[in-house]
Amino acid sequence: MAKKKPARKKSARRKPTAKKAATGQPKTQRKKATRKKAVRRRIIIPKKAKTPSSKQVAALFKRFENEAGPICERATVAIYGLQNDRIIKNRTGVLFRIADVTFVLTASHELKEMVDGKIPILVSWDGRKSPIPLIDAQFLTTEWESRVGHKDVVRDVAAIRLSDSCAKEIIAGGQSPLTLRDVCVEQDRSPAFFMMHGLPNAWFRVGLKGPTCQPLRYVAGIWPKDHSKAATIGYDPKVHLLLDLKRESFAPSLGRKVKLPGHSGIVGVSGCGIWRLCGEQQLTSWNADQCKLVAIQHRFYEEPGYIHTTWIQHALERIFLEYPELKKATSIMYRRLTRCDNFRTGVDAPPLIEYRHI
Repeated sequence: MAKKKPARKKSARRKPTAKKAATGQPKTQRKKATRKKAVRRRIIIPKKAKTPSSKQVAALFKRFENEAGPICERATVAIYGLQNDRIIKNRTGVLFRIADVTFVLTASHELKEMVDGKIPILVSWDGRKSPIPLIDAQFLTTEWESRVGHKDVVRDVAAIRLSDSCAKEIIAGGQSPLTLRDVCVEQDRSPAFFMMHGLPNAWFRVGLKGPTCQPLRYVAGIWPKDHSKAATIGYDPKVHLLLDLKRESFAPSLGRKVKLPGHSGIVGVSGCGIWRLCGEQQLTSWNADQCKLVAIQHRFYEEPGYIHTTWIQHALERIFLEYPELKKATSIMYRRLTRCDNFRTGVDAPPLIEYRHI
């Protein structure tokens, strides 16, 4: 006869009490857990972006130079003055077109003095053998220096309206003016990368093939410190954008550190364009279509090391003030532009200057 197996002992585990559910949790804990799940369903927490490595950043900066650089170069011209039969590099300008009217956006300082002094003004670019004189051009200037004993907030931007013949010659020569779709008037001050594309005097040469000037492309960030006390003009974030620019820099195309020209050699970049490339959180998804003109440069402070620029909307508003018919054509896109005709207290915007070669 087979032996009976001994019965198994029951575990000493207690049964859930009446206050606990089948999950073994008290009702109060179960309610809190349910609330947390409901909150998590409503709130979507984005994943933290991965910090790019130094190699990825170097590769991206090369892309900035190779893809955004040509866009800036095709819209940039060197502005010269002709004195004593000598071509003198004066500043940089950006070609800009609204409807069928072409302008050169640049800095305003000392431009009116050149026109009043009847100094012939010409534009050119690398590969152009002979500069193009700005015949029948119209100059729109703004205030650029402070009153005695003051630190005024000034715009220091100008727009030169080109004649139709001059504009056709520039475009036929290979340059390409920017349009409204290439400009951004949103004053986005979030952390981002900007490109300055200017033509410094230190890199200007006159050779057998005409005047040439190597461009300075500098990728900068927003200046994190206060405006210099030694500056002769004031600062207003609604008008200006401050960007860092250090002489000790790194050239991605060369793969090594370089030293940029000092103040006397870099002054020719005045009037150059400032392009916003992308935000710091958009590095991995960057493409050249994100490159937008946002400001015009007009000052460089070698110490502590930053540049002073003016938001592009103030250059556009100076154009619209003189040519309201152009503003009507773009009223939908730029309805938020502010009027700047009485920008500095008691000082009106300078009148239109017509300049003709005799």
